[in-house]
Amino acid sequence: MTESAATTPAAAGEAGRRAHNGRKPESNGAAKSLRRRHHERRHKRHCRPGEEEEVEEEEEEEGRTASGDGSLYTRPFVESFEETPMLVAVLTYMGYGVLTIFGYLRDYLRHWKIERCYVAREKEEQKDFVPLYQDFENFYTRNLYMRIRDSWNRPICGVPGAKMDLMERTSFDYNLTFEYTGRVVPDVINLGSYNYLGFAENTGPCADSAAEVTMKYGVGVASTRQEIGNLDTHEEMEKLVAKFLGVESAMAFGMGFATNSTNIPALVGKGCLILSDELNHASLVLGARLSGSTIRVFKHNNMQSLEKLLREAIVLGQPRTHRPWKKILIVVEGIYSMEGSIVRLPEVIALKKRYRAYLYLDEAHSIGALGQRGRGVVDYFGLDPCDVDVMMGTFTKSFGAAGGYIAGKRELIEYLRSHSHSAVYATSMSPPVVEQILTSMKCIMGEDGTTIGCERVRQLAESTVYFRKRLRELGFIIYGNNDSPVVPMMLYMPAKIGAFGREMLKRNIGVVVVGFPATPIIESRARFCISAAHTKDILDRVIKCKAAVAWEPNKPLVMEEIEVAPPQANEVRIKVVATGICHTDSYTLSGSDPEGVFPAVLGHEGAGVVESVGEGVVKFQPGDAVIPLYVPQCGECKFCKNPKTNLCQKIRLTQGKGLMPDGTTRFSCKGKSLFHFMGCSTFSEFTVVAEISLAKVDRRAPLDKVCLLGCGITTGYGAALNTAKVEAGSTCAVFGLGALGLAAVMGCKAAGAARIIGVDLNPDKFPTAREFGATDVVNPKEHDGPIQEVLAGMTDGGVDYSFECVGNVAIMRAALEACHKGWGTSVIIGVAAAGQEISTRPFQLVTGRTWKGTAFGGYKSVDSVPKLVEQYLAKKLKVDEFVTHTLPFEKIADGFDLMRAGQCIRVVLQF
Repeated sequence: MTESAATTPAAAGEAGRRAHNGRKPESNGAAKSLRRRHHERRHKRHCRPGEEEEVEEEEEEEGRTASGDGSLYTRPFVESFEETPMLVAVLTYMGYGVLTIFGYLRDYLRHWKIERCYVAREKEEQKDFVPLYQDFENFYTRNLYMRIRDSWNRPICGVPGAKMDLMERTSFDYNLTFEYTGRVVPDVINLGSYNYLGFAENTGPCADSAAEVTMKYGVGVASTRQEIGNLDTHEEMEKLVAKFLGVESAMAFGMGFATNSTNIPALVGKGCLILSDELNHASLVLGARLSGSTIRVFKHNNMQSLEKLLREAIVLGQPRTHRPWKKILIVVEGIYSMEGSIVRLPEVIALKKRYRAYLYLDEAHSIGALGQRGRGVVDYFGLDPCDVDVMMGTFTKSFGAAGGYIAGKRELIEYLRSHSHSAVYATSMSPPVVEQILTSMKCIMGEDGTTIGCERVRQLAESTVYFRKRLRELGFIIYGNNDSPVVPMMLYMPAKIGAFGREMLKRNIGVVVVGFPATPIIESRARFCISAAHTKDILDRVIKCKAAVAWEPNKPLVMEEIEVAPPQANEVRIKVVATGICHTDSYTLSGSDPEGVFPAVLGHEGAGVVESVGEGVVKFQPGDAVIPLYVPQCGECKFCKNPKTNLCQKIRLTQGKGLMPDGTTRFSCKGKSLFHFMGCSTFSEFTVVAEISLAKVDRRAPLDKVCLLGCGITTGYGAALNTAKVEAGSTCAVFGLGALGLAAVMGCKAAGAARIIGVDLNPDKFPTAREFGATDVVNPKEHDGPIQEVLAGMTDGGVDYSFECVGNVAIMRAALEACHKGWGTSVIIGVAAAGQEISTRPFQLVTGRTWKGTAFGGYKSVDSVPKLVEQYLAKKLKVDEFVTHTLPFEKIADGFDLMRAGQCIRVVLQF
């Protein structure tokens, strides 16, 4: 990325440097020339003081774009043209090489009639005539373009606004022909149309005015302006255009392409020199060629290259005769529609004045789309419109109409009215189109009595900056200026051209993809066009994805396609990679959870990657590996500031109701809102969580393993280390040898417990418990007396620490009474059903036993989970051993069955 040095105090008056398409940055020569000329003028004043007034007038006339300190720019000028990575370039060439080899193979088969050729080619009897087709272009069309032709020319059946409807089509002959299926793809987000200010609409003032004018004037005049086709609306429109641009006069034409191609030949001819930017539009190129002028091309937006050509033109003159050129015309565009770059207009004007050249500015894409008032690139840089000799623009992009205009001095327009082919021979503009231009332009100018136009200009600028920022955050390489609504995103490889367009359409997003020969062979790209009609929500896009929805309590989960809205302020949207199935999910699904609300998306033991972030989020960015947390950590509430607890109450009220912090939900399905679960909802391909309910973890960690640190392992492990604070040499008992219990066993072992007794009714779990550190195992069914008495007998009066990991109130009592009198501590980890209460004889507590509970193992969640992940990566914490089954997300019902049958420790679902 490069920033113009003209915007920095240290380099006032100097133009910036930029790297274009892999070239080394080249110094910009305009400012150097201006400084040298300023020095020459000062020298002239010193030598000829009598001419000081004359020189000052000359300087005022020629240096209007330069500020007092010599700076040409009044705003930052930032453009990005990242060089194609070497590996990507090599692979791209290889891709085209493979396609070319297979193309020649298929041509060989076609030559011998083994494969039929459907593409037009020369007939044998025409071989002596001038060829109609260039051989390589025909080869490219046959073998490369045809394979991805479905990515272009998609038919629409509605207004190309922020969203559009597409007609579905299919091909049975490899894209040679298409057949319509009769199905319409509705509400496709339109990121491909030039509709910068959103005036392409079939309702509202523009549409109403156009309809009214149609009834009055009809749809056409069927005559030229110079005969009987000149209407009062045409003259009104041209006066309004001139007023809009701030020039003396303007004239309109019915076709934007012809505005360039037929007017440039009227302005210059033989003996004239055209200096054209290498990336100028085809209409400018055609107009230049038709003029008969000499054409020389300068490097894109490179002022050093342009000044070199100007110098040579002045010094050397015309070829052979060396006579001075009749005219020198510099031709540039405001916004270059393939690169997304903005012309360095202040420097171009400075050079134009320096060398007495003329300037032709094509504002087809910049008029309406740039500048605080929507007046184009001249307004964007705060320049004087009179410094541009010929201002050209179109009415299609920002005004939702058709045609183009030429504007400038009155003498210029009067000359073109009599000499331009379009003015003399072309049919005058359709009255409804003229009315569309009038109404939309008045709206932009505020002459309709509203601020709608100003708001659209502002919205376009904000959406452009936001969209470019989000693409960069997602890691994409984009070209162009930060303020350009044309956003090229690099794809590079040929296979990605068609694949990207098709995959976007599957997600209801319509995009334009561009490849060779429209771009350099290694710079294929997708080209997004931002509109004022695109809201932040549309740009962020509501994601449709799979989710297991709990519609009702005690009913099976249903696999549905749901909508996941963009994250709001201080929220993060995550692409879930893997999620575990916890007993708490089953407990809530059964209807026993007093906080359970339906319909909901359950799941709370997941891990994923950040897809997007809401306003105000600074700790996370797209691509971060994260684990959602059902216990948040804001660091601000009195709970977070108290070292005695790991609870946080900042969003507890809304989280307990299944809502996001703002009291709403981000999930919907079939028109109904879905509730969140424990602030996580990981039984969905995408989920939205509060920023304070998220931990960033090391990207090296396998997310299908460390997802279990979002609940079970952390809770059991921390119960021993943090809540009970097990001491070395102590005796412990763990009731329930599921994932929670095994984690508690692991925690006791890590604390140095001398004896760890595992208690469970399922003897199949005992070998695993011993692997995790249990020294003894007990099955209550094998003993006649209560389990607490059995444990007391085994440990000379009871254990030092006990852990209840089942969620059964009777076992909670047994775990307490199994503790040693005087110092025994029992920790409740399991969650009991709604309405159940624990009980014991008060004497049990009076005699020194302690009853505790734990949530998330007493860990401060945001701070601790990344540390646990580091312990896992250092092989100091078992995690892989907990995963006994890995299933695709679609088999979530099988995962619940395995858990309920006690045939697993943890089932992990992968998306």
